[in-house]
Amino acid sequence: MTRLANLTWLMLGGFLLGFFWMVAGLLCSLSVVGLRLGRRCFEIGRYIFWPFGSKLSIDGISGLPVAGHVAWLFLLGQLLALLAFVLGTIFCVTVIGFPFGLLYFKLAKTALFPMNARVTAAGSSAQQTP
Repeated sequence: MTRLANLTWLMLGGFLLGFFWMVAGLLCSLSVVGLRLGRRCFEIGRYIFWPFGSKLSIDGISGLPVAGHVAWLFLLGQLLALLAFVLGTIFCVTVIGFPFGLLYFKLAKTALFPMNARVTAAGSSAQQTP
């Protein structure tokens, strides 16, 4: 069932959002300073491609200085959040697309502060290291 949900998700905009997260990861990885943020973008991008069967939690733990958060927010974060918000709004109009819309809104929040997000496997309670 999760495989079918993931394939439906990919066809309904998940591929587009995941692609942009991977591009953001590549852009962040161009500099030594952005390597940790680039790694987090790749982690979130993998989650976006296959969200069902994994869990995304947003907590207050951050490994990036305030200047890094501000730079992310103005360079890439607001664009990714806007894309996720627009897709979420489109999907929340229909009853069938409502669960996908809620996931897009969660991803919009994640796009603003990606260092506060943790991706875990569905059956595991252990978190991945930052």
